[in-house]
Amino acid sequence: MKLSVILFLFTSLSFAQMLNYEMMKKDLLNDVIRQEAFNKGETFIATKIDSVNVEHLLKLMLEKPYINNSDIESESLILTGEELQYLSEGIRKQYKKEWKEDDFSNRKLIKKSDILEYLDKYTNNQVIMISDPIYIKTDNTVCIYLAKLCRTTGYGSSSIVLYTKKGEIWKKSFDIVEDNY
Repeated sequence: MKLSVILFLFTSLSFAQMLNYEMMKKDLLNDVIRQEAFNKGETFIATKIDSVNVEHLLKLMLEKPYINNSDIESESLILTGEELQYLSEGIRKQYKKEWKEDDFSNRKLIKKSDILEYLDKYTNNQVIMISDPIYIKTDNTVCIYLAKLCRTTGYGSSSIVLYTKKGEIWKKSFDIVEDNY
């Protein structure tokens, strides 16, 4: 009987932690998309991240022995080579992950294979690729892969970026590595 009570408490605690993580993740994703979305047109979310582009960014990131944001007017943060390796492994594990509609509030999904055709057809709209957050240092700092694609401006960018929770809102801390195309 005692064992079943302990097992029940442990399972309940794990389930509550998982729900809390999912709520925090949804808040984070919505904050990021809201900040990165264009004002005109509609923003769609790609169901998967682009592994080729991610590998390009990871190569640039891992060439550095460490990264710091000392030139930014915020809390200083240094990422060691080990931490950069941890982040790269975390992002690589997501290549097969697919987002679902209920992962985002009021956003439609688009398959990665349909992005170019879609952008050609609807030039005022934007597509965002985003990874699952990878927590680093604290529960208030995450790393994500983020790519923004839009035909209107002939613009596209991708980055591996840190977001920090300030109050109730997730805000970009700094780009670890960024590439425009």
